[in-house]
Amino acid sequence: MDKMKKYPKYKDSGIEWIGDIPEHWNVMPFKRLFKILYRYPTYYNIDYVNSGIPEIRGEALNNDGTISNLKDQRYIAEATNALYPLTILEKNDIVMSVRGTMGKVGLVDDKYIGANITANLLRMNPIKDIVHSRYLIIVLLSKYFKEKLDQYSPKTTIKTITIPELNQIPMFLPPKVEQEEIANYLDQKTKQIDTLIEKKQKLIDLLKEQRTAIINQAVTKGLDPNVPMKDSGIEWLGRIPEHWEVKPLKFIKSKDKYAFVDGPFGSNLKSIHFIANGDVYVIESGFITSGEFKIKEFKTITREHFETIKRSECKAGDIIIAKIGANFGMSGILPELDKDAVVSGNSLKLTVDADKNLKEFIHFQLLSLKFQGAFDLLVNMTAQPALSLQALNSLLGGNFHRNMQEKIVTYLNEKLKCIDKSIASIKKQIELQKEYRTTLISEVVTGKIDVRNEKE
Repeated sequence: MDKMKKYPKYKDSGIEWIGDIPEHWNVMPFKRLFKILYRYPTYYNIDYVNSGIPEIRGEALNNDGTISNLKDQRYIAEATNALYPLTILEKNDIVMSVRGTMGKVGLVDDKYIGANITANLLRMNPIKDIVHSRYLIIVLLSKYFKEKLDQYSPKTTIKTITIPELNQIPMFLPPKVEQEEIANYLDQKTKQIDTLIEKKQKLIDLLKEQRTAIINQAVTKGLDPNVPMKDSGIEWLGRIPEHWEVKPLKFIKSKDKYAFVDGPFGSNLKSIHFIANGDVYVIESGFITSGEFKIKEFKTITREHFETIKRSECKAGDIIIAKIGANFGMSGILPELDKDAVVSGNSLKLTVDADKNLKEFIHFQLLSLKFQGAFDLLVNMTAQPALSLQALNSLLGGNFHRNMQEKIVTYLNEKLKCIDKSIASIKKQIELQKEYRTTLISEVVTGKIDVRNEKE
């Protein structure tokens, strides 16, 4: 972007924090770009029908300025629609969310001509002689406009901006022909960036698949491809090395009391028990949904309450397993912490028998069981999927001497380190591309660089 040219001449915008703009551009308040700016001031009572006029809601507005059909699309009758003529949409209108997800926008295409909007949305009908709708969508999605929305809106719990506040935001306006040229350039350029990001994301997905395959191969087949194999007797495990045993998880846990437990039940640990800067951390399933323990902000409880639920205590080296929700069965090893800790009701704690098993290997084995669908056979499908302690105790897996476990863990750590390094590098590249995309759009729509006649 450093090679991009600037406009030949600039002028003072008259607004201190904006500075100079291209000489032929105008700065005008938001309200002067539109023939109609209208939002119903309060919710209105509407009877919905099975089919008829679609009603656009904030959830239908996408990050790229398009509007999607919702699975739970709502419809109003034509007679009802006619009662609210100022919010009946025309082609190239723009709708904006002005409450809650403030600032989301959508450009009205043929599909939504004649549709209506909820009270949380604002209908904007641009003055066609001076405004190119696609260009305006780009500006409204830009970093510049997002910052102005935050600046001009009141600081309330639910983000909200009123029409009078919105009307004050200064807008940059090139001639309409130039707006179209800018829109075409940015559409083309951002499509290229998005395609590159998509390719990089697919590469990450392939690396993650490779990572999973390496773990599965090592913990279910071992490291020697020539070793004699036998049928494990377990469908999802398949054939295993001949000298391996198949043992349930309960023979892998420590002999200590409460070596394999779930978190406190129901009322024994609720939000009312959480305090600021308590003596004991609460370990939740959200810490390990990626397959490793990632420290986040801890909830804490008092020492006194901890003593009442000490059965669910967890310590460094314990394996934490997600018990409930979409990521049930994912696990991670608890690191050394500066306070005592207890697992929450959505988690389980497994203390491994360190004399016979390596905790790192058992963690890899649990991940493999999750990847291969073993937990799916155990889960209790209620309102949300949940694993039971009893079912997990009977979960079968390959087992063998600790020395071999150490070799497998060493092998996996070396292999996965290379893959994780590659994934981290690609993620950084994606973030840089996203930053470049954001900066490019902001620089173009504020006149810092001139993209007229730019050819890609």
